[in-house]
Amino acid sequence: MDPQAYVAHRGDVRNKLSTALGWREFVGRGSGEAFQLELSGSGTVYVQASEEKL
Repeated sequence: MDPQAYVAHRGDVRNKLSTALGWREFVGRGSGEAFQLELSGSGTVYVQASEEKL
């Protein structure tokens, strides 16, 4: 998930922020985000789209 889309969470949710620089980014098949937020556990996660207009 895009870290900028994360708003809040409730429950037993753990998070891990990692860089998304792998072979997929070099061949153009990645997510387009430099960082990814991985969430695991049980609970509710609130997100909001945060795309910027160019």
